[in-house]
Amino acid sequence: MNNTQIYLNQLKEWKNLRQIQQEMDLPFCNNEKLTDNLISNEQKIYKLNKVIRQDWRRKIGDLTSSIYKSTLWQTNISDAQGAEYHYSYETLLNDENAFSDLLGYSIQGMHNKTFLFSSGMNAISNILYCFSSFIRENLNIQASVGYFETKYFFKILSSMGNRINLDIKCDIDANVFYFEPIKYDATLSVTNIDDLIDRINNSKAKIKFVIMDSTMHNRTNIFQNIIKKISNIRNIVFCDIRSGLKL
Repeated sequence: MNNTQIYLNQLKEWKNLRQIQQEMDLPFCNNEKLTDNLISNEQKIYKLNKVIRQDWRRKIGDLTSSIYKSTLWQTNISDAQGAEYHYSYETLLNDENAFSDLLGYSIQGMHNKTFLFSSGMNAISNILYCFSSFIRENLNIQASVGYFETKYFFKILSSMGNRINLDIKCDIDANVFYFEPIKYDATLSVTNIDDLIDRINNSKAKIKFVIMDSTMHNRTNIFQNIIKKISNIRNIVFCDIRSGLKL
């Protein structure tokens, strides 16, 4: 690879990081620019990546500290962006519950429900087990993920007879759509939301579950924007999973 190609790749990575800063509403400084010094550019990219993680950790702590501490059973809380949360605890779940019992009320009248789990992966695994039990068939998951532990868990699900497809552009009749708006890996790449919406609309599954891991994204209106472009939301359950321990 010649120096020109390396420089172009650096520009692309720099642009992606700047876009992530903007998407996450983090402090943004226009003074720093890339130059023709490739080594200096690599140092700047590394520094910016580190700054994004530090600023996000600081911001998410400020946003969620009041939500996650000592939340009482059946508490209703609004976050900084006005989204409401109705809390229950994972210790109240058991394998004898019906799906509607887990949520606290019938699916038909359901608006929102929030469970606190001991970890993000605990939330992911329990939610998927719950869905599988509810539909009484194997899961057909289409996913756009970066976090290694989630990928490993999907491998385990695949070994149990569930179908896993990690290409969001493939047209399959998935009943579970799992995505990270900003992928939790070294690339910090983003999920193509338009491709995701196309897959949801084209799926012929009788009931669909759309699960978002928004750990790397602090906005709560992603689902609202997606819902506007989905042809039929009456047979869709939306789940937003957030980990307070990442980064």
